[in-house]
Amino acid sequence: MTIKNDVYVDLSSADDGEWFQFFTSHIDVNTGEVVYDDPIDGGPRIQIRDMRTFIRERIKERKMQVDNVVNPKTRSMERIRYPKELSAQEEKQEREDLIDYMVVNFEGFKDKKTKTFIENTRENKIKMMDLPIFDRCVSSCQQKLSDSSIQEAVAEQKN
Repeated sequence: MTIKNDVYVDLSSADDGEWFQFFTSHIDVNTGEVVYDDPIDGGPRIQIRDMRTFIRERIKERKMQVDNVVNPKTRSMERIRYPKELSAQEEKQEREDLIDYMVVNFEGFKDKKTKTFIENTRENKIKMMDLPIFDRCVSSCQQKLSDSSIQEAVAEQKN
């Protein structure tokens, strides 16, 4: 397989993340589909980093479990490898680490009770992701990041 055009990638900006204007969403009661509203001009923003890098690194670090099982077709023993299951605490820790990695920064969100700006901390990122409206916005931004990386590669190949 040969690549016809060079593809240039700025590796130094891979961990910076992209800024997105926050947008609200709701679930359509008739169809059950998520409906995304327009971004709020001058409103809160979220800096999101593509989570694929984090996931790849975590998979590399996972301990592997090896078992010997009988192949029913050949009736011989085969060795299989798979990631060791995480405990409930390890799963929770990994989920929180992912959120902290993925949501690089946010600004412009105010606490409903205190009317003050919410500080960008690991704890607050995790709390914000527990809010369905924030989670849906971040998920949509992740999808856009994934789609844009594919479109950039195709556009570079056309040029």
